[in-house]
Amino acid sequence: MGDRVRSAETFKPLWLLVKCWHCLFYVTDGWKVYPMFIELGDQNYQQDLYESG
Repeated sequence: MGDRVRSAETFKPLWLLVKCWHCLFYVTDGWKVYPMFIELGDQNYQQDLYESG
C-alpha cells in the first residue's frame, strides 16, 4: 500500500493539470494508481500500449 500512496502523491500534480482538459476517456497502461484518480468507465487499459511490434 505504501508504494501506491507514494505513487499517487507523485501523480497528483500531473492529474490536476490533465483533468482540466475534461477528456471523455483516458487510454492508460494500467498503472495501479490510475483508479484512484480516473473513474472506472473513463479508463481504457491497453496492456500492449508500449510494447514494440
